[in-house]
Amino acid sequence: MQPKFVLDVRNLPCPLPLVKLKKALSEVDLLAQSIEMHVSDQAALRDIPAFCSQQGLACQLLKDRSDEKVFQIQCSDSL
Repeated sequence: MQPKFVLDVRNLPCPLPLVKLKKALSEVDLLAQSIEMHVSDQAALRDIPAFCSQQGLACQLLKDRSDEKVFQIQCSDSL
């Protein structure tokens, strides 16, 4: 797998992190690369995993701090 694609959407209010993720998914080949998504919006803890589940993507929470959440998103076959 190639290096990850970093999507930094910290300080963007809901629903912008999800909108940016949808745009990134159209630009990234998840078979070759994963997305590391940095968010600060608390709604992302619910919204990002739910969206990924609906899309058949694997979503793993790598970091859960009060000021930042970090998700790794990739094809479900890659985890």
